[in-house]
Amino acid sequence: MTQDDEFEYDFICSTDVITALTEAVGSEAKFQSYEVRDFIKKGDNYLGTLTSILVVYNLDAETKEISFIVKAARNQSSSLSSFSEYLYMKEFDFYSKVIPALNKELKSIGQHTLQIPKCYLCVEKESLKVLFLEDLRCGGFKLYNRKTSLDMEHLSLVCRELAHLHAISNLYLTKNNYKAEDIRKIWPCLKDPFYIFKEEGDLASFEDFFKTFICTGIVAATSNPGYEGAAKFFKECLTTAHEIFYDQMLLSSQEFTSICHGDAWTNNFLFRYDNAGKAVECKFLDFQFNRVGSLALDLNYLFYSSLDEGIRKQNLDSVLSVYQSSYECVLKAAGSNSKLTLNQLKDEFKSKQKFGLISGLMMIPMVNEDSDDVFDVDIFIKKKTDSENRMLEEIMRKKFETNRTLNTMTLQMIDEMIEAGVIKN
Repeated sequence: MTQDDEFEYDFICSTDVITALTEAVGSEAKFQSYEVRDFIKKGDNYLGTLTSILVVYNLDAETKEISFIVKAARNQSSSLSSFSEYLYMKEFDFYSKVIPALNKELKSIGQHTLQIPKCYLCVEKESLKVLFLEDLRCGGFKLYNRKTSLDMEHLSLVCRELAHLHAISNLYLTKNNYKAEDIRKIWPCLKDPFYIFKEEGDLASFEDFFKTFICTGIVAATSNPGYEGAAKFFKECLTTAHEIFYDQMLLSSQEFTSICHGDAWTNNFLFRYDNAGKAVECKFLDFQFNRVGSLALDLNYLFYSSLDEGIRKQNLDSVLSVYQSSYECVLKAAGSNSKLTLNQLKDEFKSKQKFGLISGLMMIPMVNEDSDDVFDVDIFIKKKTDSENRMLEEIMRKKFETNRTLNTMTLQMIDEMIEAGVIKN
């Protein structure tokens, strides 16, 4: 490890490692040493500091090893330059406050707890917040290829677990008679992640943030014949995208109000396989974008970031049926009289398709990037000059010319939105 590495990982200390080790394997474990082992590549983690550590310990006269995932963010002022740190603060509080409460509710009705990595330690210091998490790789869990659409086998597992999260959070809100604004006051981490823009009064950067993604739509529509209407639609959205976004955040009914993952795309799911190679279990990662909102926000984000047109159009009813069945299972276990019918779910999904469109414009370029070409997140977050915006549009235009999959996936989504009446071509 170089001197620079030592500084980069100076948030990891032996005292915290020992505490996490004790929580994971028991007080009888005798700590010996630990070693930092990086494992991610560009494109797999866009925010904050993420690494793993291999811990060597002695137990029952045997030398053993255990691996932890360690995530960290250094506290800074809540400014635009520290957006990633702000998101990590949200995730820290989500793990330390929200998840324990939801898991307690799930256990009380005989349901399995949320399928996420175990959290062994949350460390909060003056200028630092650190999470020590279970390393799911040790249990055989693997990432899916983010450039490949989730198939029905994997998608069904994801939808079952999303429904599990949404249903228990809706029950928790109903049981305690909490509305969205109430739970955001109790757990501020559940504010929309882009709240920082409004909190800091930096509406110009907030508007500019969404202009970047609308630019993707403009480039796609103007680079392909027959999309003149769509191009006009996107150009009109340049100054209103942020308003559309927040309009989609509005809740139509308490029955759809849930705690959402907020970033439900391929890279935030890990899968375990049986000996025959069949996916049998799914766990969720990364809760930096958690929010309270309609359950259909997560579904639209998932559909338009991680699925191709064939899976979306041919299997919409089947996928939503899998989701609805899992949701109803939690409601029945709790003895709730609430119902979520398939037609209600489809209507709510369709009502949030504008959010799906914005999400797709944001995520499709990221999903289809090679690791070496992934955009720096700061490009999207910071306020840009007119020349920087033109440069970004030119970069995007070249990507559409050279990346056939990027072009195809974006046009397929635009076609679906035209068919659904979201875009008038």
